[in-house]
Amino acid sequence: MKGRRRPIHLVLDGLPAHKTRGVRDDVDSLKGRLTLHFLPGDAPDLNPDEIGVELHQAHGRSAQPAAQWREAGRSGA
Repeated sequence: MKGRRRPIHLVLDGLPAHKTRGVRDDVDSLKGRLTLHFLPGDAPDLNPDEIGVELHQAHGRSAQPAAQWREAGRSGA
């Protein structure tokens, strides 16, 4: 955070650990230099990790490189 002129906007899922008093206190201590934004609880399509899990569950293990998995996720395959 040292030397940054613009604030950081961090997007998080709704994991309870992300919403603890300690996290809030740490963010508050940064005086607006860090802003947390939480994804809605029912929006897995907005969370790239969930897209990967869905693809893995649908197709199982694969020899496809990670880049192809990411592209499949973007195209909705």
